[in-house]
Amino acid sequence: MKQTVFSDLNFNKIASDRDFKEDSVREVIISPILKKLGYAQENIVRSRTLQHPF
Repeated sequence: MKQTVFSDLNFNKIASDRDFKEDSVREVIISPILKKLGYAQENIVRSRTLQHPF
């Protein structure tokens, strides 16, 4: 049987959860995708500050 990255994720529940914000998306959706693509934890850069906003 083929296993998917999001086999245990309930997208309907996420859509109605007001507390599921950017940090949740990063950890629950984006992080598993990057790991499945072969990126290691040390290759993932988070929350980098902009040098100049314009």
